[in-house]
Amino acid sequence: MLLFILYIICFFVQLLFILVVFSRLAAFAPSPKDHHEHGVSVVIVVHNQLDLLKNNLLAFLHQDYPNFEVIVVNNTSVDNSEALLMVMENTYPHLKVIHLDEKTIRKSSHKLALTIGIKAAKNDIILSSEISCIPASKKWIRLMQRNFSREVDIVLGYAQLTQHPTKIDAILQYDNLIDAIQYLSWALLAKAYKGIPQNIGYRKSVFLANNGFATHLHLPTGETDVFIKEISKPKNTRIEIHKEAQMITNIENSLTEWVNIKKYRLVSLFYYSFFHKFVLFMYWFSWYVFNSIFALAFFVEIAAIPTLFAFFMLRLIIHLIIVGTCADRLNVRSFIWKIPALEYTLMAINLLFLFYKKEKTPPF
Repeated sequence: MLLFILYIICFFVQLLFILVVFSRLAAFAPSPKDHHEHGVSVVIVVHNQLDLLKNNLLAFLHQDYPNFEVIVVNNTSVDNSEALLMVMENTYPHLKVIHLDEKTIRKSSHKLALTIGIKAAKNDIILSSEISCIPASKKWIRLMQRNFSREVDIVLGYAQLTQHPTKIDAILQYDNLIDAIQYLSWALLAKAYKGIPQNIGYRKSVFLANNGFATHLHLPTGETDVFIKEISKPKNTRIEIHKEAQMITNIENSLTEWVNIKKYRLVSLFYYSFFHKFVLFMYWFSWYVFNSIFALAFFVEIAAIPTLFAFFMLRLIIHLIIVGTCADRLNVRSFIWKIPALEYTLMAINLLFLFYKKEKTPPF
């Protein structure tokens, strides 16, 4: 009886997240209030990424927007990035390159390099991205900047993963989707707690007033989650999910890279507010308990299986509808029919990841 009560509690906790939190993104209808064309500075930090510079930088430089600059901070690269950037800087007047070497900067820190780029920007509105991405269209800057107004200081964007014909591609795509649904939905509830480094915008003035990344310079990550936690307020954050305002990451999806991303998420999690730690924990904890009790019933209470199965299927259908709608809004439709299988695969992998240690290889 106690297990059944716990099962029902977990069911309603899951419905609370799906129907109250995730549904905000599913029902989101953008309504930018300011159509002024703000001056925009795009800031990108690169480190020994010559091939990506050759392939991707032009997509940023060729944006269809009248008033923008692209600042590339060459962070202690030892390949031929400096030579390429010098040629491009002479070709494109709206490209500004800052070269950092070990004599200029004692510690090769991404956040420190990004800070230098932001301080060098001539415009107040900063769009930050990575050279491993390309904008989904020439309207990226236009669509991102339209969200800024007197009240809005932060715009959170979305980045798709390029599809690759690998065995783990679908689960990586789904993990990226669930992460996006979480941070975008909470932002719509005026409880923003993170963004992503591939696609985010904020004001330079707010960055400087917060002393930049000073409180977490020692962390390997945090420039788009710990920082957003510090500067986000209920009414100063918007999201932009238009398919032409997204980023496309065009690097190969690998298990090693995915493990590193999840490791950084765990590191940043310790610096979230108590509220966000609690709600993120409750979502996953209730999901694991819900499924564990259902599985346990096959061994200890077979008579209860039909009732438990009804709740199980109801939760699964509602989850599929809401998450599928969110996936459609984010323009990632290729794996919608696989969501039930992907959800349980991710559940198993996340459990294994709890045993992952930095000095060891991943447990899968």
